[in-house]
Amino acid sequence: MFASHGNHTAAARRLGVSTRAVTYRLERVRRLTGFSPVDPTQRFTLETAVLGARLLDWPARPLDGQAGSDGRHDPFGLRG
Repeated sequence: MFASHGNHTAAARRLGVSTRAVTYRLERVRRLTGFSPVDPTQRFTLETAVLGARLLDWPARPLDGQAGSDGRHDPFGLRG
């Protein structure tokens, strides 16, 4: 969606799904996060969050304060 600059049809084409599927997923994002991917400012906020998560290798690696796969906390990322 980000690469398509908010164009649902273009996003659907890039993802190989129907426009209806893109619209449904975007509404789900809005309900889960409270941010609307349709609004340019809120879409920027969501894109920034996604980029940050990728840079932190989340969810493959727990964030500070989150329990790892072994159930223990690793605030300094020393276990992996």
